[in-house]
Amino acid sequence: DIVDLLYKECWNNGLHTFMISTITDARISYKELFQKSVSLAHFFHAFGARPGQVVAIFTEDSIAAGACILATFYVGATAAIIPTDFNLAEVVRILTTCNPCLIFSDFDALDQVKEAATALRHPVKIITPRGVEPCVDFYSLLVYNSTAYKTHVTVEPKRHCLAVLFIKDPSGKNKSVLLSSDTLKRWVYGVRDSWNLSRLTLLLKCSTTTVTGLCFFLASILGCSTLVNTEDDSSEGLLRAICDFEVSFTFMPPELLLTLADFPILAHHDLCKLQTIATSGAFLTANQHIYLADKLCQNRIKLVQSYGFSDTGLLILDPSGQMRFGSPGKQAGVKFVKIVDKDSEYYVTLRDTASRYGPEWSSPAGLLLDSNNLMLVGSMTEFSDEGWMFVISRIIQADFKSKDKQTVIEDALIIKYPAVYEVAVIGKPMAFVTQLSGTHLIGQELVRYLSARSTEHAQSNYGLHQVDGFPKMPSEHVIQRLSSIQV
Repeated sequence: DIVDLLYKECWNNGLHTFMISTITDARISYKELFQKSVSLAHFFHAFGARPGQVVAIFTEDSIAAGACILATFYVGATAAIIPTDFNLAEVVRILTTCNPCLIFSDFDALDQVKEAATALRHPVKIITPRGVEPCVDFYSLLVYNSTAYKTHVTVEPKRHCLAVLFIKDPSGKNKSVLLSSDTLKRWVYGVRDSWNLSRLTLLLKCSTTTVTGLCFFLASILGCSTLVNTEDDSSEGLLRAICDFEVSFTFMPPELLLTLADFPILAHHDLCKLQTIATSGAFLTANQHIYLADKLCQNRIKLVQSYGFSDTGLLILDPSGQMRFGSPGKQAGVKFVKIVDKDSEYYVTLRDTASRYGPEWSSPAGLLLDSNNLMLVGSMTEFSDEGWMFVISRIIQADFKSKDKQTVIEDALIIKYPAVYEVAVIGKPMAFVTQLSGTHLIGQELVRYLSARSTEHAQSNYGLHQVDGFPKMPSEHVIQRLSSIQV
């Protein structure tokens, strides 16, 4: 498998890249693709593309995208992939904050891109593809390594290359979201060492660029050997792909998983390689979860119920089953929690409805725990219809009372409503939710502290400064915490 071979060589040489476009069209070979990309690399370089700069690529053409991304890596630039069905004027406006040196655009989007760039008076050069025929299969994976194709490559790729991926927000709240793989890479590196990664195969069956893009990036960073995006929409085709590619781990939307569980064909496929299915638990009732877990258990498949990136159900567990990356969804096993703030102690009683913790969330974006299960970085989310989350930076101890054990952590995650009447503390790795109305009132000192911090944190996304809803750069505080992670 040429892609598998290239990926292993790439990973062994420390070249962690994110590239798009597996060429399944017989009209072009890998050799032709690399030749096109090398020509484009010289072209990009002539137009001023240099390490650290951004090349924006507006295209739905997999061959054009693949060649462009390879070319940007050759010259050390950063690739920005933008599907042409975006609000191009808005995307170009955001791109100006990245200081792109040139824009590569399909013909069908060229006029809009030119108009947007001209209106912003931003000095970008716009180029278009030449002699590239359209092809489908845009969101697939191709990994490049210079040692395997030295005869075709005259420009060496730079090891520090990073990718920028523009993705759609399935919730519809944001038309597009800008994610920097520099930030994601640091997050994933923080959990990679806790995994015993052998040969891992990921299978994607999803329709949103959010799910696909994030899973691609996760696969490339974690060193997964094979990544498959099945094009067959039928349940039969999906199960066949799981068998053919010996898939061991897959993300599935709850609706698809429920459909598959009811299919009698589930028992007629050899799924011995499939060990885990991750799904978003926020959309499953308790009875549905029990039903699915029982069905999958009959096939020796573990169901991971998580609350991750929107509908991805993206959750990483270490070998002991503890959460390493993702959003918390564990039900609290205790009845009350004591929060210690300096010399004062506040006792908060948990609701009986704590089991409804997961479904009450609206697209939590995930958090990262260090080796001691202390939270390092998280993302802003919504709780019901209003409010925000933030991390208190000074040390606060939280004692979690259970039948036979007690856990103390030094960082607590606070879910803060404007009126300060909801508090949640994330433990190891349990989640606690309480509604103070009708229970013990929290101390006024803590209320004042939360209120004073709310204004400061409302405009930050756990250190990611917001520019009209788009994360721009990590704050100095977050960078300092990330830099302490041993990569």
